[in-house]
Amino acid sequence: MRMGHRELATYHYAVVNPLQTGRSRWNDLATVALVPADLPHKAGAMPRLLDLTTLDHGQQAALLEIADAWDRENDFPFFALLLKSADPFARVAAHLARQLVVRAPDGSAALLRWHDPRVFRHLCWRLTPVQMRTLSGPVRAWCWREHHGNWRTHEVAECGDAGLRLYLTPGQWATIGRLGVLNRTIAQLGRGMPAPAPSDELCRRLDSCLQQAYDHHGLTDEADARLFVEQAIHDPQIHQRPEIVQRLELARQGRVSYVGACADLDIGLLSTPCRPHNLQRKDAVT
Repeated sequence: MRMGHRELATYHYAVVNPLQTGRSRWNDLATVALVPADLPHKAGAMPRLLDLTTLDHGQQAALLEIADAWDRENDFPFFALLLKSADPFARVAAHLARQLVVRAPDGSAALLRWHDPRVFRHLCWRLTPVQMRTLSGPVRAWCWREHHGNWRTHEVAECGDAGLRLYLTPGQWATIGRLGVLNRTIAQLGRGMPAPAPSDELCRRLDSCLQQAYDHHGLTDEADARLFVEQAIHDPQIHQRPEIVQRLELARQGRVSYVGACADLDIGLLSTPCRPHNLQRKDAVT
């Protein structure tokens, strides 16, 4: 779905990722690099904030043509994010630059790639409302293009304090560390089916399944973890079956990959879910 002039006019600022978007397409526009104080030497790799309010009708129309042409030919969208904010450009830029660096559980500084829509869309369900207000600061609405082409908007109930910096829990850090695998799992599950983007609740379930695959069952290979998730989504109780438990143990011992262990699995097993009476609902994969 193409972003039209009327829709674009409702946003004040746009985020452009210079690592994904051709510099010649935005180099003449009013942009500023969002450079955190911790990373002054990485200015060229940092996202840039574009002030849409400085563009007249003709310039906006030309920009939309550039964005539309780019999106037709490239996997990454021209506009990484579109923002609504009543605050001045400089204040929004300063706040967003500050949010690019967060403290990891070990106390070290780490880059939080909130400017990548593949990351941001998961922050919407993984952060608490208070944390989202901290991340957003003066931004009251975020908009991004999903992989199927539709645009999604996340509105913030109230503006946060622009002077605060986001802090993440160890569990949230673990989720962020799995986002690449999570996104590839989503792509695998949707392969061959032009389905809309998964709901936030489904993303939570998928991430929970990945956590179980890695932390509880000791699967270390990404392909094994993705297969585990695919099975769990098909039947939340499948990993309680003796024949599956045996295969998981072989993989945990490193004697065979889980994908290899399941290579001879009868596909009929997946189509006849087993529901043991003594299995409590809280023990199911969620």
